[in-house]
Amino acid sequence: MNINFIMEEQDLNKLIISAVIGACIGLEREYKNKNAGFKTMVMICIGSTLFTIFSYKLGSPESHDRIAANIITGIGFIGAGAIFKDKDNMISGLTTATLIWIIAALGVGVGSGEFLFSILSAILVLSFLFAIPYVEKLIHKTHELRNFKIWFNDVSDFDKIEQKTHSQKLNLYNVKHTKQNGMLVYSFSIGGNQHTLDAFTQLLLKDDEIKNFEY
Repeated sequence: MNINFIMEEQDLNKLIISAVIGACIGLEREYKNKNAGFKTMVMICIGSTLFTIFSYKLGSPESHDRIAANIITGIGFIGAGAIFKDKDNMISGLTTATLIWIIAALGVGVGSGEFLFSILSAILVLSFLFAIPYVEKLIHKTHELRNFKIWFNDVSDFDKIEQKTHSQKLNLYNVKHTKQNGMLVYSFSIGGNQHTLDAFTQLLLKDDEIKNFEY
């Protein structure tokens, strides 16, 4: 087997381009205070590029993808670590996990010499990351799912909440109740447009029978 460990100028260019791509996407994640931020994205992108470069150098001409193919499996474990459930069983981190998967793909692309395609793909990803919050705001104006948790003294008090949702033409989902310190705690989701949800929240603030609530 012919092993080529000679450092080529193109290899250095690949690492630099990979670091820049990882840094650009990592800065966006860092700005939004995500778990996988600047350092993580840069390291994943450079690591994927390195594995791809070594795959070309160590593999035979018929199996250049031998090492690079395993990046997909390895990156899955890192992505899975970014996904978690909170105390209300709400899943978080899916976007970050997806970006980890994408950044690894971009690193492989750079490592295989597809500079232009990888750079254009990174620009497309960044464009979506910056545009998505504005699109989500437009969607939430017409429909949003808001999670509530309310503390009552009596089970009959929740019936009044249901009446309020119907009067505001809101949809009630995922109703759960528990008992904590002698009080009934209801967790539920309500779907509707932003205006009606804000009006519903104001009704809760004015309700003296509600001991506490959060959303």
